[in-house]
Amino acid sequence: MDVKSSRPLGAAKFSEEWGQSLTEFALALPILIVIFVGIFDLGRVVYLNTVLTAAAQAGARAGLVTTSSATVEAAVQARLSGIAPEQVAITVNRTTEFSEVTVSATFTPATPLLSTLLPADGITLERTARMQLLGDVVP
Repeated sequence: MDVKSSRPLGAAKFSEEWGQSLTEFALALPILIVIFVGIFDLGRVVYLNTVLTAAAQAGARAGLVTTSSATVEAAVQARLSGIAPEQVAITVNRTTEFSEVTVSATFTPATPLLSTLLPADGITLERTARMQLLGDVVP
């Protein structure tokens, strides 16, 4: 007496492959999430570094035409897009030969994974720009 299966012979194999694929995906998903989250935080570090560099350069440029630290700090603050002013430290050093501005900020990761790997207070990024004074400059 032959008993015929209600499903075709290839359906059993397809079902097993589907289960295996689902298991492999479940094992790979946490690793992929960690990689994507790491890329996200790395992008934030690169952005902060770029903004600090541009702000320091703008401040040093402003220091070429004025002796007022407030004006230089205002030029720096104008370039700090996306960063809270209270998170940034600005140091202005102007002599008769050069204008130097240092801008620093602390990066704190948005993800718990990197928070456990980095110091509790984050990483301080600091950028300095120095421009030489040439000729007569209005004080």
